[in-house]
Amino acid sequence: MANNVWIFAETRGKALHPVAVELLTPARTLADRRGGTVTALACGVENETVGQDLIVHGADRVFIFPDLSFSRLPPESIARTLALFIRAEDPETVLFGATSLARDLAPRLATILNTGVMADCLTLDLTAENQALVGTKPVPGGNLMATILCPRHRPQVATLLPGMYEPRPPDTGRSGEVLLKDTPVGTRDAKVRMVGEEGKKKSASALEDAQIVVAGGMGMETRQNFRLVEELAMVLGGTVGATRPVVEEGWVSPDHMIGQSGKIIHPRLYIAVGIYGSIYHTIGIQRAQTVVAINTDPYAPIFCFAQYAIVGDAKKILPALIDRFRKR
Repeated sequence: MANNVWIFAETRGKALHPVAVELLTPARTLADRRGGTVTALACGVENETVGQDLIVHGADRVFIFPDLSFSRLPPESIARTLALFIRAEDPETVLFGATSLARDLAPRLATILNTGVMADCLTLDLTAENQALVGTKPVPGGNLMATILCPRHRPQVATLLPGMYEPRPPDTGRSGEVLLKDTPVGTRDAKVRMVGEEGKKKSASALEDAQIVVAGGMGMETRQNFRLVEELAMVLGGTVGATRPVVEEGWVSPDHMIGQSGKIIHPRLYIAVGIYGSIYHTIGIQRAQTVVAINTDPYAPIFCFAQYAIVGDAKKILPALIDRFRKR
């Protein structure tokens, strides 16, 4: 089982979290290169439909914990449960999506298994020498990428930013095992207990689903000027995005933030206004089909990602664009 790859297939209610299917893309690639298999673990879902969804997207085997209360357990309890199965079968690699749950769960699991975590990776690959997992992520404070390895401990645990991989097209001809598992006695004991859950309604114009995104950065200078970004987005029928500093200034809410600590998006059109283009932001737009950048600095890194570059003052350019699009 040493060449095998496992993923944590996170769920939302009775359905899979989108990152669960995304994880099967790198997991399938890694397993095929090693000559191994892919196992997915899904918690708190009653039916086997979830298992079949995972199989058609690349899993060979799915463990389902159908106890609905399992997904409501604190991460320390889930980690102990997963550790029992992982120790029994000894996979080479365990992958998580870098969601709020998994960012808590993965380090706990790694501690139990006496291994490390490659956190918030953008891409995953294997070394040529010994097929060991390699993760890439930005270096804090700079526009550089770091490679991360876990050379001496197994399994190799990694969290992958949601939205970095396209899901594999479903193959209805694939077959695999779907196995229902009981939650082991003793793993439920925890110091923390969930007493309730309150969901936030997803906006109809959520960034992850938007086909047109107009985003602004600190180059807009003031909240009043930032309204031009919002107006252009409205005229185009798009969604407003922002950089982290803009969110920290309170010009827009955190659900508009794009980048490593925000949303990974893949619109047909992305317009970056007054955005310098640090690596922490551009991570979020690598899958955008067409990028238009407006900036006064002709050497701003954002232009390296743009098919169309406009060097100039956005406060003068946006009113002209808004007027032209309104007429059209």
